[in-house]
Amino acid sequence: MTFHSAKGREWDCVVVAGAEVGLLPHISAISKEQQQEEVRLAYVALTRASQQLFITWSESRKGRTTGRSSLVAEISDLSPLIDHSEITKRTARISSSGRKVSLEDQIKKWRSDRARMIRQLPNAVLADHELNLIALQKPTSIEDLGKIVGQITAKQIGPDLLSIIARAGVTV
Repeated sequence: MTFHSAKGREWDCVVVAGAEVGLLPHISAISKEQQQEEVRLAYVALTRASQQLFITWSESRKGRTTGRSSLVAEISDLSPLIDHSEITKRTARISSSGRKVSLEDQIKKWRSDRARMIRQLPNAVLADHELNLIALQKPTSIEDLGKIVGQITAKQIGPDLLSIIARAGVTV
């Protein structure tokens, strides 16, 4: 469904896909009036959800760097209304065989548990390349994590991931 046709409607769950530079606002919106219309339509799309709103974007499209749209970049406090503490506790444990589980494996386990909890695919929680970068760079703050996954996502999942990294014995 388009942003235009969503006007006046409401759903429990809305997914706004492609909220990225060049698409939102659309690159063809050149005049001030066209840009204002794009902002208005984005507002319509982003306010149609009564329960859940999912916003997706790509960091690159067709070989071009895109990234999150400035129209959604300022949205904060999108943290989900679920308790992640149990997932974090289970994820950072030593395996039953007694061998230490790698940080990457701990993050994969957490991602899998969280995906199951929110009924999403694991890559919807955290993309493979992001997971690999987190395990490699071992961020120590929400801000550092935000450089990998974006600030909004970092605020949502950061406490869990930073706890896993800290418990893995990573020192900086």
